[in-house]
Amino acid sequence: MIKPSRIHLFCAMIVCAFFLLSKDTLAYTKDDAAKKATSDGSLSDTQNALNYIKGRNEDGWVLTVGLAGGSYNWSGGLQIPSGRTITLQGAGTYSPDTRGTINFTHSQSAAISFSATNGKVVRITNFKFTDSGSPIATIQVNGWSNVPSWRVDHNRFQNMADRAIVVGNQGGNAAGGIGPYGLVDNNWFESTGSAYRGLYIFFGDDSGSWTSPHTFGTDKTVVVEDNVFNRTGDTVPGLPVIDSAHGARWLMRYNTMNNWVAVLHGADSSPVSTLQFEFNHNTVRVSDAVDYVLYIRGGTGVAMGNDIGVTGNPSNAGYNSAWKMVRDGSCSGGYPCFQQVGRGVVSGAEGSVPVYFWDNPYNPGDGGSGDLWSTEGSSDIQLNRDFFLSAKPGYTEYTYPHPLQGGGTSDTTPPAAPQRMRLQQ
Repeated sequence: MIKPSRIHLFCAMIVCAFFLLSKDTLAYTKDDAAKKATSDGSLSDTQNALNYIKGRNEDGWVLTVGLAGGSYNWSGGLQIPSGRTITLQGAGTYSPDTRGTINFTHSQSAAISFSATNGKVVRITNFKFTDSGSPIATIQVNGWSNVPSWRVDHNRFQNMADRAIVVGNQGGNAAGGIGPYGLVDNNWFESTGSAYRGLYIFFGDDSGSWTSPHTFGTDKTVVVEDNVFNRTGDTVPGLPVIDSAHGARWLMRYNTMNNWVAVLHGADSSPVSTLQFEFNHNTVRVSDAVDYVLYIRGGTGVAMGNDIGVTGNPSNAGYNSAWKMVRDGSCSGGYPCFQQVGRGVVSGAEGSVPVYFWDNPYNPGDGGSGDLWSTEGSSDIQLNRDFFLSAKPGYTEYTYPHPLQGGGTSDTTPPAAPQRMRLQQ
């Protein structure tokens, strides 16, 4: 027969063990009625809280991660449940900045990932992100949606190792069709000594993007607006703010770019070109010599109302051209080359859809050639055939700001941008 004192000891051990287990696995707090939860900031507790929210089978939950001013190391990837309208947010405020920091210590493919779902909106907001590992993507957006279904906003990406945001999967991601469409707004992308890519956008080789009508001026695109891309040091053309291919459609507007450029891949470097771009009302500055602002290797688009100039000493700074259009690969069969610059969708098939540039104040600097545009393979890319220096007929910009923006104080005060210049059209 067990003595009473041992029974008491045995029961105490069970209670203690239960307490420790609960503390380890159930540290998050929750309010089912308000659809709110708070994690302790650790990766495991944050994932446990998301798993609980997934089990509730409800839209509208908000999960706050950690404490204001906290710093947390995550050694693996976080998976946000699909098929839910859910907000993942850091603690603290961005004005004044008391946001917590998530540092990724691993080298997996994605640090935070989710699959977009039609009619549901996933939002990631109010974080500082750093990494002492090297995940390929800080935020990976998979899945498909033909309406805006995700938002990444008011975050600070500090010296990431590779790519801050990846939309879609290179060569795949086409099970549902074109997309996923969403919004990137009011973020600060910072590089001080290292360089990384801001966004990679891929819609999939078989997405149908190159056989579906263009969606200029609509919400059927990846919208990147009101962000700052700030690099201290030399411009790194191969590490752009946007890198796109595989039928991508994107709109980049009202951003500040300091020593950062943008790139569109064509069929010469990817099996499928970027289909369409809109590059509007951005302020772009460089403090050294750089070849271009926008490097266009395929597809079609518009660039209007951008303010392009030079900071620092103009004797060793500037652009060779603002818009550089190229065809790097072979072109068997002659003009038109497959999905080259100036090509798009006409009646469900590839056809002539020229690029248009207009109203872009431009100061090339003494170190630049002074050209607004340049081409390589010029016999295949010609002015007034494949591109025009005039407004695109019938073009209307999409409503600004994007409807998914919810207001609030912006974290994107431009860093010492010079006054607007209007020296050359």
